[in-house]
Amino acid sequence: MKAVPHDWIYDLYLMTLNLINNMILQEPKEVCNKLPDMTKYKPHLFTTTALQQAKVNLTWDETDPRRNELVNKLKTNPKSEIDDSDLQKYVAFSSEDEDIDDKNIQSDEKCNEDSGSKKNPIDKYKELLQNIQDEEEKKANKDNELEISWGIGLQEKVQKSVDEKSKKNLTPFQKMMEKKKERMREKQQLKKEATKKKDNETDSDSENKKIKQQAELELLLMDEEPSEKQHFNMKKIQEEETKSSKKKNKNKLKKEKPNADEFSVDVNDDRFSAMYTSHLYNIDPADPKFKRTKGMEAFIHEKASRRQQYDTEKVDVPPLKKSKPSINNPELFNLVKSVKSKTKHIE
Repeated sequence: MKAVPHDWIYDLYLMTLNLINNMILQEPKEVCNKLPDMTKYKPHLFTTTALQQAKVNLTWDETDPRRNELVNKLKTNPKSEIDDSDLQKYVAFSSEDEDIDDKNIQSDEKCNEDSGSKKNPIDKYKELLQNIQDEEEKKANKDNELEISWGIGLQEKVQKSVDEKSKKNLTPFQKMMEKKKERMREKQQLKKEATKKKDNETDSDSENKKIKQQAELELLLMDEEPSEKQHFNMKKIQEEETKSSKKKNKNKLKKEKPNADEFSVDVNDDRFSAMYTSHLYNIDPADPKFKRTKGMEAFIHEKASRRQQYDTEKVDVPPLKKSKPSINNPELFNLVKSVKSKTKHIE
């Protein structure tokens, strides 16, 4: 502050705990030529809570309390007298430029009124007719905005006519750009057609390749004597046997007769001899991987029959007579004779 009067009362500002430094010299922002009316002056009571309390009130987002007081006054007593100095703080008044603009507008309006009063009613009528004609011409010129939805091929014809009209008004550079666009469109259509043809060709080629591969596999799997030897499919045999065993599939069996497989296993083949003799190749029906088919049943029956034959052959063989052990040692022989001769008298 630049200057402080001597008769200033510091009691109000001692409550705030804010320090006033008289040594700081700042440029004056406001000028006062008169003493304010002391009757109207009301000091604003405030306290800085940051210097006095632990709980601080955040006041930077709050509105000015003086403004709130003014608003409350207007709400409670709208007829109350308010000074212009208080209103100037919160209400913006018109500037000099705005005043000048308002004056110019008012002068123009007065001139128009004077000129209108001087005009004849015939001239006014002519102006109205001219305005109506201008509006009708504008509506007639708006041909491009029309939409036609009826008729066969009319829309295309209209579009062509509109395009031709627009082309006539184009510059040579714009015509060149349109030609390039048309060429690009034609190229894109040709590419699409070519891709469609390639897709169809690839589909047909893939089908032909599959057919050829199947034929080659069939030729490889075919034997030299197809009439005597036939290839069997294990899955088909199982499905046919399960279908024949179930009662629920009787109707299906009537409609779809299963192709009976004539394949039969040669049980007496020497290659299967280990299944009857070795425990390593024993057939276990309790195993989860066991699949009961006609061939497996034939192996089981054959093994059981061979076991019965082995048991009967073992029973029919007569038991061998035990031969008396021959005594080759002469000392033992003489000892036995002497014992026998002595035991005869005892008997």
